[in-house]
Amino acid sequence: MGLSLCEAVKLTSCHQVNIRILSEKESTDVPAGTILSQKPSPGRLIKTHQSIFVVTTKASPITIAPTLLSRSIQDTEKSCLDSHIKLKSYPLEHTFPCNSCIAQIPQPHEPITDKKITVYIAQDKPNMYLMPNLINQPLELVLEFLREYQDKITIYNGSSKLQPPYKDSLHIATQKPLAGSIISLKSPPQIQLQVT
Repeated sequence: MGLSLCEAVKLTSCHQVNIRILSEKESTDVPAGTILSQKPSPGRLIKTHQSIFVVTTKASPITIAPTLLSRSIQDTEKSCLDSHIKLKSYPLEHTFPCNSCIAQIPQPHEPITDKKITVYIAQDKPNMYLMPNLINQPLELVLEFLREYQDKITIYNGSSKLQPPYKDSLHIATQKPLAGSIISLKSPPQIQLQVT
């Protein structure tokens, strides 16, 4: 036991003892062709031309990485499950369609070690932006710039809330959120403008 099949044949052939392979077991830890067990067990006396029955290791079949690129996460998971491959996925902000595979390790058609594959899945960009500096800008220009968010804008002159139509001469004195604040366009904030 523990010898390679080749070493065992060399050792037994000079004693005119035969080796017969009973079965092979897949192993990733032990080199292929290593004897795992034998009958009769080591140390027992045997006759000339008697057979020793052995169980040896064999290499696991090589699994080739499937092409997962551009496939949805659901297709990717199903493909790996069907192929008995362990899947590890990581979200990554990208412009590719949401929930689609944008990268994989190992690459398609490369051998997979340990029956594991890693994929990166496209996620929506967070639509995070910096609030621009609107101070000293004409109100008319600011309202045109923010026209998609008109329902989120409140305009004040002092403590008075203004309603359209607005005077052409008004300029922004203060703003909330402040210039440089990070805002999300998925859920835009309320915008408060103080004009003079």
